[in-house]
Amino acid sequence: DEQRRTIIENVAELQAAENISNRQVGRIIGCSTAVWSQIINGKYTGDVDKYLSAADDWLTGRGHREAPVGDYVDTQIGRYISTICRRAAEMPCIGLVVTRSGAGKTAGLQHYAAASDSLRTIYLQAGEMYSTKAALVTRLSDAAGISNSTRKQASRRYDILREHLAGLYSGGKASPVLIIIDEATTLRPTAINMLRNLHDDQTVRAGIVLADTWSLDGELSRRNRMTGGYEQLRSRCGAQFLMTRDTAISCQDVEAVANSILKSLGRNRRLAASSYTYLHRLAQQDGAFRNILYRLHAVCDLAAGAGVEPSYSVAELDYAAALVGGQCEMPPGLSLPVHSARTTGRPEKNRIGTQQGERYGKNRQEKKAKRTAEAVSISGHHPEYAGRRRVAV
Repeated sequence: DEQRRTIIENVAELQAAENISNRQVGRIIGCSTAVWSQIINGKYTGDVDKYLSAADDWLTGRGHREAPVGDYVDTQIGRYISTICRRAAEMPCIGLVVTRSGAGKTAGLQHYAAASDSLRTIYLQAGEMYSTKAALVTRLSDAAGISNSTRKQASRRYDILREHLAGLYSGGKASPVLIIIDEATTLRPTAINMLRNLHDDQTVRAGIVLADTWSLDGELSRRNRMTGGYEQLRSRCGAQFLMTRDTAISCQDVEAVANSILKSLGRNRRLAASSYTYLHRLAQQDGAFRNILYRLHAVCDLAAGAGVEPSYSVAELDYAAALVGGQCEMPPGLSLPVHSARTTGRPEKNRIGTQQGERYGKNRQEKKAKRTAEAVSISGHHPEYAGRRRVAV
């Protein structure tokens, strides 16, 4: 009984601290809101230990947090995305956002949605599981906070959603709802056409933003996917940001993103200019900003395993390529050691490296010792004491 009370109290403290509802707790541990309420009040007659054990596992597992990714950075691409969303909502019209993978598209869309009116901005990630018209109606209904049972016919569920959106618009007396669909390439043509219908409906006038990588632009250019192709949809695209393959990511954005990630890793100092140049080169490859995130985390993990503080030098960044599926750009003998870290204000001789890197350093020391011995045997003088005193040979 005491252990049960402790678990319930710990859950209650966490709920109060992070504003977690009983409904959310019930979903996490696999029970209804009513069952969790009965457990709290000591009135549940079922298997209490089953759910309290799940709650205890949840509390324990919260100690293993996801790797930090840093705060949102307002990059040039992010500003373009915000402008497209704002235009789609205000005109209203259909907007297109097409970027390369890892350029910050999803982060930009989520940031705009979080900063907007939650009642009139709906953000969804489509995906294959929600690619059909019926599944998309269900997702939109859930996001809008309306009850729309899947037992009803698809046409009836669509009507319920449309009536809800029309009520928010109120015949133009209020702003229309903006629907943002990420990963829109996975949607089937009928689902995309349904979104266009919500935009065309004069009682709804919903603003629509479709976003994905370059595959979305190719999908909307195809004519064999549906009768007439996507000509009607494209003619309504009054706001478009189409990132081309030769669009470069600026050095300023790379530095800002890198500094945000480093701050989340506990480093508040700037890197060397050469390190930013190296990261900027990574950002131009497929993966863009995601390459920076993975590379910095790889260096941090290597340093943590060796018990040293990372400096994020070019050598360290290059050496960590093996952990993210990349290739080292520097010669093997030079790229393997990670340079000495500063842990107590003075250089330490700890290094992160493999046996090959250790052999490289050992060979250098042996060659230096051999040259010193030869100098002593030939001249009778040790190089360090030349001109001071003779050395007996």
